[in-house]
Formats: sequence, C-alpha cells, structure tokens
Amino acid sequence: MRSFITPGMLAEMRKPTTACVRIASFHLRYTIVRFCTAPRTIKVFGAKWTGMGRFAEASEIEETVELRMAGMRYRLSGIPLDSEDGTDLVEYVRNHAGSGGRVEDWLLFWDKATWSMIDRPRELYRGSLDSPQITITGTTFSISLGAEGILGRLNNASNLRLNDESHQARHPGDMFFQFVSRTQRKPDDLT
Repeated sequence: MRSFITPGMLAEMRKPTTACVRIASFHLRYTIVRFCTAPRTIKVFGAKWTGMGRFAEASEIEETVELRMAGMRYRLSGIPLDSEDGTDLVEYVRNHAGSGGRVEDWLLFWDKATWSMIDRPRELYRGSLDSPQITITGTTFSISLGAEGILGRLNNASNLRLNDESHQARHPGDMFFQFVSRTQRKPDDLT
C-alpha cells in the first residue's frame, strides 16, 4: 500500500461499513469524462462521477525503487453500442479519445451506511492516455485505455527535433523554423 494511507485510514478500511472507491478523470479532446468504481454516481471535487460498479476496472499501479515511467490500464465494459438518444457510442469514443489526453486517478473511502466520504481523496496516478482499444461483442462494447506516467514524456524528449519538419507537424502553417536556418548562415554583423 502507498505511504499516504494514514493509520486512521487503515482503521477505517478495516470496518465492514467502509467502501474503497477509485475515481478517474479522463481529459479528452472535447470533453472530460469522470467514472468511479462505486455502484452509483457520487459527487467529489464539486463534480459528478458516474458510478460504473463492476463495469470499471483499473490495473494496479506499478511501483519501483528506481526512477522510471510506470503505466496503467483502464477498462470500461458492458457499454451499449447506441445511447438512449440514438448516438453511436463507438464513434463517439473514437472521436473524443482517438488522440489521447490525460488521466488523473484518486482513491477515496466512503461510509456505506451514510454514503459520505471519509477523509480526503488521495491521488494515485497521473499520466497521458494512449488511443483506445475498442472491442465490440454483440450489443455492447468495451474500451481499454493505456496510460503512460509523467516520466514517460522524458523518454520521448530525446526524439524531439527542432526543425521545420517537426514544427510543421505540430503547428501546420507556422513558418518560424523556415527562417532559422537562413539566419544561422548569415554572418554576425552587430557592429
């Protein structure tokens, strides 16, 4: 267990009336989607988190003693192909989650009797999302999302090239780097 679990929280966890709930916030291209492992919708941080119960899964967080990136996997299953208003949910997911995004994952404890939060939420994980893997089975589908820890971005920095080609890929039409090579070849005439 992670070190942020206090002795008071451990005592609460041992009670049969305490529920351990994971909440995850997915910041996608056009929207923010919030899910929790609770059997019902809950309100945390002033926002509603849709209760997915047994249909939501999150992998364990890999912990090491060395400084390196760690990944996570999230899975939502049993999602109907079409929403109540007729929206194609598979296409909706591809449109919103196709280019990745970021995820924030917290752990919190709830009193099952009063359904109130015990203590404050504890952040478990924060990272960048990969493209979703969608599996269609009959009238439902599943979404599997991988996430890369914040340190994963440092691995990609060595592949970064500051030239016109890479800049155009990120900012089409911006001509900044087209002029850099020309100014590098000119002699310094600052006198």
